[in-house]
Amino acid sequence: MYTLISKNEEVDMLFLNNLSVYERSNMARDPTTASEVLVVLATDEELEVRYYLALNPATPIEVLIELASDDDDEISGVASSNPALPADMLIALARHKNVVTRATVARNCSTPTKALAMLGCDVDKHVRRGVASNPNTPPTVLDTLARDTEEEVRAGVACNPMIPPSLLARILSLARHDEVRILAAVASNHSLPSDELASLVSDDRPLIRMAAASNLRLPVELMAELASDEDKYVRKALIYNPMLPTQVLLKLASDKDECVRRAVTEILSLPVELLL
Repeated sequence: MYTLISKNEEVDMLFLNNLSVYERSNMARDPTTASEVLVVLATDEELEVRYYLALNPATPIEVLIELASDDDDEISGVASSNPALPADMLIALARHKNVVTRATVARNCSTPTKALAMLGCDVDKHVRRGVASNPNTPPTVLDTLARDTEEEVRAGVACNPMIPPSLLARILSLARHDEVRILAAVASNHSLPSDELASLVSDDRPLIRMAAASNLRLPVELMAELASDEDKYVRKALIYNPMLPTQVLLKLASDKDECVRRAVTEILSLPVELLL
């Protein structure tokens, strides 16, 4: 019933109020719901309804702006992640008292550089981490965040796909042996030179080798090496690398571990019985 009503341009407020929370939530998240209905649902008292409305890609921009200022932290955060938000709204949200909202804006690829520069100085490390990993963050801001006292923030810079190679090299050279998150982030970055990547493939910690296995620019010979890694999770991570050659994937299809073989069946869309 809600589907039919959602396509009616004349919204019956009384009828909407008589619907259950479940029905209104379904309307709120349905991209085919009429925009007039979505506008009305923005004032719904139930948090669940407004939450799904914030997730709906068809929600009108004026409703998103309203939801981005919602009193509920989670709703505000979800709405703030929408790339359709206008620049002036994102700049305003960068000053929001709610740290979840600021962190979401910091990760939003549509956030203006002015706001990113401001958020890069935020007192909360999660906000700075969001700026550090945002591909639109200016190099000057990344350079500052690369010297952040928090390992999590520096790891964010290390995984940024737009990081200047010289800065990535500097982060790697300064990283301590126990800063595994930073080293793993560096290993996953496609800007890393092949010789540096090779050294991380040989690292004695599985988490770092797993990150290297996901690197899109991992040379074929290193993929073959990781396909025989002693750790099953490293071998499994390699399977999800879209650049993995067919011959290496077929080798993993006969892996000694069942979870690795099952992962191959998912990639190849084959019945699991064929590889067991």
